[in-house]
Amino acid sequence: MSDAADRLTAWEQLESLESSMRLDPEDDQTIFLTASLYLDELGSGRDAAEWIRKALGIGPTNLEHQNYFVRSLRRKAPVLRFFNWPIHLALHTFRFAEHYFA
Repeated sequence: MSDAADRLTAWEQLESLESSMRLDPEDDQTIFLTASLYLDELGSGRDAAEWIRKALGIGPTNLEHQNYFVRSLRRKAPVLRFFNWPIHLALHTFRFAEHYFA
């Protein structure tokens, strides 16, 4: 029951964000919030990737948007998650070593 209530809340948030975008369609932060809602709350990598592409079209140098786009692609294509895990393991190992041995 709680999961259904959370999803309803996410859909209500989407409606609110869409009404905000009607007022200012070039607001990349609102578009980014829509993408994050699709990815984090609704688990839809495909829809998130579509929205984050729009945000990147407005602000292509935003690193947060770029990282989120990669996350949405990974969620959309599980094969990318499989081939990316060695890279993430190496990065986390390097960061750990850098933090504790530097």
